[in-house]
Amino acid sequence: MNTNNSNIKFKFAYPGSFDPWTKGHLSVLVSFLERDPDANVDIIIAKNPEKYGMFSPEERKFIIEKSIPARFRNRIRVSIVSRVVADYMYENNIPYFIKGIRDEADYRYESNLASLNSQFYGSPMTLLIPQIHSDLENVSSTNLKMLTNLGISLDRYANAFVREIVKIKTSGKWIIGVTGGICTGKSTFCRRLQEAAKEKEIKIFYLDMDQFTFQILNEKAQPLPLYQKIRSQIAHEFGSCVLNEDGSINRKELGDIVFSDQSKLEKLTNIMTEPLLYLMGKEIHSFGPGIILMESAILFDRSLTELVDENLIFLCVDSNTQMQRIQTLRKLSPEQAQKRIDSQISLERVRQWHEEIQNDQYDRLFWEQRGDMPFDGERLYQSLQSEYLFRQEVRRTRFLFLPKGICFKNDSAFLSEIEEIYSAKMRFYHTLQHIKEMLLLYLRIKHLLTNPMEVYLAIVFHDIVYIPQSLENEKASAVFAQEYIAKNLLFPEIELPRVEKMIQCTACHSEDLSFSGDEALIMDMDIAILASDKSRLIEYEKQVFQEYASIVTPKDYQKKRLEFLQKISQKKHIFSSPYFFARYEEIAKINLGFLQDFVIMEYN
Repeated sequence: MNTNNSNIKFKFAYPGSFDPWTKGHLSVLVSFLERDPDANVDIIIAKNPEKYGMFSPEERKFIIEKSIPARFRNRIRVSIVSRVVADYMYENNIPYFIKGIRDEADYRYESNLASLNSQFYGSPMTLLIPQIHSDLENVSSTNLKMLTNLGISLDRYANAFVREIVKIKTSGKWIIGVTGGICTGKSTFCRRLQEAAKEKEIKIFYLDMDQFTFQILNEKAQPLPLYQKIRSQIAHEFGSCVLNEDGSINRKELGDIVFSDQSKLEKLTNIMTEPLLYLMGKEIHSFGPGIILMESAILFDRSLTELVDENLIFLCVDSNTQMQRIQTLRKLSPEQAQKRIDSQISLERVRQWHEEIQNDQYDRLFWEQRGDMPFDGERLYQSLQSEYLFRQEVRRTRFLFLPKGICFKNDSAFLSEIEEIYSAKMRFYHTLQHIKEMLLLYLRIKHLLTNPMEVYLAIVFHDIVYIPQSLENEKASAVFAQEYIAKNLLFPEIELPRVEKMIQCTACHSEDLSFSGDEALIMDMDIAILASDKSRLIEYEKQVFQEYASIVTPKDYQKKRLEFLQKISQKKHIFSSPYFFARYEEIAKINLGFLQDFVIMEYN
């Protein structure tokens, strides 16, 4: 996106509410830019303070910036305008509007508007761009929002990023596809995560497409007319030999037929896809807010990854384990088992798919998960929970987000600059990982904060300056924050001294001082790492050591580190706020003992 565009001439304005941006909007823009390779377009988001949309103007700007194809980004500027658009164009020497039209009604409306606009200063001219793609004629922001939670395909309406945030905004549901080869542990994985989510605030719902397949093919107690119709189609296509005496489908017989002939497997998939998607939609609609794990073997076979907004967890096992499982669990011969394996997508092809998606779609989830090795269900749940919480925020990266109500001169540039600083090579603990861990806690306790915007800024900037041997890092970070915020923050008005004070408080963990309110909460968020599980504690300790490894010996590090940990252990309370004290005080005390033992053993 063109962020340094002072020398670029913008002759064309593309105004709209864009709440949210759709593929219809993009199609109009792209068709115009392709016709005129020298044109640069200012996309104008009209801001009406009396009208509240689904997304704030700042969120819409971010969405558009992340949705423009890379080849056009240096020809685009996205602006938020809170006055008459024609006046903005006059002041910026932009002579032309471009507007998309889908039908005769659009033409009449935009023609009338063009006539009115021509009466403003500068007499701007309107260029009407017809929608040339027939499949986009009914695509609009209104229709997208209306259809979002009905379980139907919305790929032609918007990209995966937009579809996902609209779903989360309207229903609180985040859908992830779980797939992989036959007998790779998909069901076990999903059930373990669902079990880990029991009694937790954020629920996990498990949607097993194979259960729907069983319903359609094998349900015996008063099967729906739909199921009877599908069974008849299958018998007609593959012969009566696939029918059991009760009218259900003999799945082993059917499997022997279709897995020996790719064209027959394709025909079966064609018959089954629509009813499966219908049942999937009904089931999703019945779920409440939370994370939905949708296990399906046909996500790639039918190019249906758009149903999970290109978010995927792929299960895999080694070939010998897979072969053994298929033969044992499915009672198949080695030849039959191999045919099943050969009919499914490979891990290499999935990785290639993910690379293509990442180049085209913003911030999609992709995990590879071994299905033949032990895994920590609780820790995986915590990771998914973190992703879910972050995805409530529109303006985000993998590690940072901007909460609604705060805006910099260039939000994307702010996020990039902060990420670059925290990614410096000499950082190992004071990194984006630490900032993200604090931001996740911020999302959980935001309702307890008196000044949430100041606390957010204090979190982001509290380690922005970090030199291992310096005792002035927090003071320097506070100065950096004051200068950066004063120069770049557009709104809201904040109390900078409050931000600076909270940043400097984070230098006082080893001192037995009393803090309250927001100061206590940011202190507790900063040291909440002490309540982590053992694997994260060890990782944390090793990260801290790495930051000092080039300037002190292991023995000297051990001495100073033990002094620090002992000072915290000897404090009356580790955590200052009631929220953190009630939840984490006891485990943190235990963990401090564990860390001291680890430091003694590790750096002896």
